[in-house]
Amino acid sequence: MPPQQSYPPPYTPPPPGPAPPQGPQCRPAVAPDPVEQARRQLALIEEFLTGADLRTVQRARDRVLEDLVAAAAIVPEAALRLIPLAKRRFHVGDPVIQAVFRQWMRSPDPSAFAQAWGVAAELMKTYPGNSGASALCVWFANTLRAEDPDASAAFRNLAVSYLADLVDANFDDHAFSGGTSVVWQVLYALGPGSRSEWFRLLGDRAEKRGDAAGAKRRYELAERFGGDARRESPRHWSSGSSASAPAGPTRPKRTAPPGSDRPSRPDTPADPSPTAVPAGPADPPPPAKPAAPTPRPPVHPTPPRRPPRPPEFDPVPAWSVPGGPSEPARRGIALAVADILHGRRSEALETLPQKSAGTAVRGPALFVIALGHLQARDLPQAREALREFLGLPGHGEAEADMVANARIILGVLDADGRLLATGVGALADRYREHWATRSMMAPQAIGEAVLDRGGPPMLAELTTADARVTELLATVAGFDSLYVESARRLLAKAARAALLSRPTEVSELIAQALRLVADQPAGAVAALHEAADRIERLAARPDHSAPRALDLLAVAALRVDGVMHPWTRQAVDLWREHGGGEDPESLHHLAIAEHAQAYQLELAGDAAAFPHWRQALAHWARIYHDLEFWDRMRAHLGAVMPDCTPDEIDRAVSGVRAELPDYLLDPHVTRIRTLWRDDYTRARAHMELIRKSPFPEGCNATARRKVTREADHHIRRPARAGEIEGAISAAATWLHIDPGNLHTAEAAIDVGIDHAEQLQGTADWAAGALRILLRISATVEPLCRSADATPRTGRGSDNEHAVFAAKAARLDFWLGACLFICNSEQPGRFTTAAHPATTHLERALRLGLPPISPYDAAPEILATARQWELHTASRRRRRRDI
Repeated sequence: MPPQQSYPPPYTPPPPGPAPPQGPQCRPAVAPDPVEQARRQLALIEEFLTGADLRTVQRARDRVLEDLVAAAAIVPEAALRLIPLAKRRFHVGDPVIQAVFRQWMRSPDPSAFAQAWGVAAELMKTYPGNSGASALCVWFANTLRAEDPDASAAFRNLAVSYLADLVDANFDDHAFSGGTSVVWQVLYALGPGSRSEWFRLLGDRAEKRGDAAGAKRRYELAERFGGDARRESPRHWSSGSSASAPAGPTRPKRTAPPGSDRPSRPDTPADPSPTAVPAGPADPPPPAKPAAPTPRPPVHPTPPRRPPRPPEFDPVPAWSVPGGPSEPARRGIALAVADILHGRRSEALETLPQKSAGTAVRGPALFVIALGHLQARDLPQAREALREFLGLPGHGEAEADMVANARIILGVLDADGRLLATGVGALADRYREHWATRSMMAPQAIGEAVLDRGGPPMLAELTTADARVTELLATVAGFDSLYVESARRLLAKAARAALLSRPTEVSELIAQALRLVADQPAGAVAALHEAADRIERLAARPDHSAPRALDLLAVAALRVDGVMHPWTRQAVDLWREHGGGEDPESLHHLAIAEHAQAYQLELAGDAAAFPHWRQALAHWARIYHDLEFWDRMRAHLGAVMPDCTPDEIDRAVSGVRAELPDYLLDPHVTRIRTLWRDDYTRARAHMELIRKSPFPEGCNATARRKVTREADHHIRRPARAGEIEGAISAAATWLHIDPGNLHTAEAAIDVGIDHAEQLQGTADWAAGALRILLRISATVEPLCRSADATPRTGRGSDNEHAVFAAKAARLDFWLGACLFICNSEQPGRFTTAAHPATTHLERALRLGLPPISPYDAAPEILATARQWELHTASRRRRRRDI
């Protein structure tokens, strides 16, 4: 445990004015720099959050947050950077983050905007399982949309320029991101307010920089999303220039319908997908602040907070508009709702499932059906209807409240704290402190259901899923009796996380547990604080030489019935599924276990071995590239071998690291040598492992050369013994195992050329040579075509291809010459064989023939073949004319 550290007092500079005399050279003191003062305060906060124990941090939470907000008034980007660190140690509410955001929006630093946006976007991400944007994202977008004075023009310019550049540079990543995307929510708020218009503007940008294909795709997407892609844009940007982005984007407005006294308000995007943030009314002006008797230091001013108000939503969802094929189901919903509200049996409810099937109102109908079953106390049918409703795809913005209430009701019925937290959190995101007005269950009823149905386990689930829910239900009587037991359950989860070596999860669970009992008497929860300290020490692992708890558990799982095995399913699952790959030593264990499993499956002839081979090689490659692992090995060897000098240990470790790829790839070379005759498909799979291994390319090439030497031996040896058929068969097999191996193809070509040269001058030599040459050509033809299509520059990197091209040229010469000779002896066949002869001879000349006999005769043979082609074509024309 680190030494106890209390939160330091705020940094206070010496008062301005003349300094006390210190000698004849003394000068008046310089007034303190507010920026430097704020940075020092943030440095103290960061040091405290990093080094202090959790209990001390929890006690100083309010003070830390106050100083963090105060420093944000001077250096907002630096304060924003510390919020994720603070959230890992204790709960940081949205009001605090909003206060920091306001300071950032007032005076942004252009040079730090990209880094600050990365932190802000992470903070505004949607909660897991939530169907809409987070409350923080809604607030941020509404602040920009309402032209809040805190959002300066400079911030708007920076935001629209940076985000437009971000989407333009990573268009495929952002084009189809969902409605909760922080980037799109902010872009909608800055304007224009629909994705189709943004796609059109991004198409203009691509068109201006000459990217015709990119512009065309973006215009097509604009049309698909409901916009006229090629109409005149309201503004144009130059490609890649953030300075040319619109300085003051306009937002579309909509007017009230005819005959309505409803005022106009900012429109929601005209986007078919639910990607817009609902527009809220402008915040009222803040009340005047009374003048303080004495000004506070510039590091500590706290920005005024406006009272939040719920966002405004369209009360008329599209599915409730009369008319269309859904009209019978819509009427049935209205009648069923009226019957439910009056507590009477509903005939409309009985026919609603059939009427709504396949219509646009299927979702609302299922929700009403569930309410009817609840009223009739038919809980199984209600659960089934709610699950079917939640399982429907594409819930729109108009159904967001129904989805949230369905999760609340089903969470209470199933005692599912996570589902309940998701529903309450969704309403809180949309309506903030007014969430209870949109909930079909009052907070008191939800709290009583948690007490009656779920008890401590459900409260622990609520806290784990969304800590805000316990705060929203804090007024419910009887909750205090559950807090201590729920804290115990959270600490039990933290202990499990510590055993699985998940320090971040441990910190979060301990913080949630201690927050639950923060208001309890110290004596009643002393044991919980002691348990939290022990768990925190277990997860800290300050001595990296000691094995992690996860490794100890997994190694113990390797022992079965008293026998230690190289791998077991339980051990591999612990290392693979519970974060074992995060630590070098754990990754080493996992690589060994995966390799052992692959060996066993390989020896059994099971094809399932290859995924494990790939996983093992991937783990070993990470170890090979992880310098920290090898530094730890040097330190360990230095501790256990004190007689060796550091240089000796370094040479030994460096040698093992350099030879590791060869050790791991050699077994695959051995398997290829064993399998190439009887199971060349499996041998090819081993060659794929070598060719695509994650080790450096030089290591893979070394292993591949070992296989090439083996193939060369099995091709040339039977050829020298006169077994041409065996050589050709071996060449075909080895080229199937390694299709792109130029050296193996050269060996096959050499067999054909040597055979043709040996037969030359004998009776019918051309026909005998041609039969062998055609078989070899069929084997190497894909590589010959590739060599013909590859430009040769003469540089060293092309040497291998240049050598093969020369061999391929000689093969084509002999093929062309043999075809020419065979058909010149039988002129009647020349009409069908002339073209293949000229084709081979032309490619041979393109690839490059040596100026020696017989290759120097290629131009003459080619010219004669072309004359015969012309003669044959002329004879055919005359025959057609006759």
